[in-house]
Amino acid sequence: KELVRVVRSPEGEISLDFRGKAPGRGAYLCPQTDCLKRAIKSKALERGLNCQIPQEIYDLLLARMEAGDAQQKALRLLGLARRARLLQIGEEPVGIACRSGKAKLLLVAKDAGDHTFRRARSFVSGSKCPYVCVPYTKDELGDGLGCNACALCAFTEPAFAKSFLEALGDETHADILAQLTVQTQRVQKRRQEAQAHRKNVKMGKK
Repeated sequence: KELVRVVRSPEGEISLDFRGKAPGRGAYLCPQTDCLKRAIKSKALERGLNCQIPQEIYDLLLARMEAGDAQQKALRLLGLARRARLLQIGEEPVGIACRSGKAKLLLVAKDAGDHTFRRARSFVSGSKCPYVCVPYTKDELGDGLGCNACALCAFTEPAFAKSFLEALGDETHADILAQLTVQTQRVQKRRQEAQAHRKNVKMGKK
């Protein structure tokens, strides 16, 4: 089961280490806010890290865990979309998806270079596909997708893209979310109409 590491750095700073790679002494929790609350109440973290933890640090950890819950859920959706072959990764595949009109939402890592951001703007220029800078580094995106690193990727299915933005919970993307909601409803309507048509044809044959 996936765990989140709470780490005490060599300098004594207490923080959440979602990737499990930060230096220092660590204690592990399940990636849920309730687990952290129970660990705080039982003082399990203080025993695990062998130090006293002020209440303000606990409050900060809780805030970061709550934000991290949403971000980890969004990362898991990326992995699901890739396994369903509804996500393109890398500059060339993303560019092809944008030019063909298949891309529904383009994502750029927060530490991507200027060249990558220029390419992203070029890909979506003149199209209905929006792009957003996500709160993940290239390495974090790569971890979520099961590859070394990822600076650029694109959803090719609006429902997945919609669920991803909802999981992020960033209100600045409200207009894009509304656009994806409309696209998702259209896709669902077409699928229902196609299913009804197949049923009618089958009944006609009988």
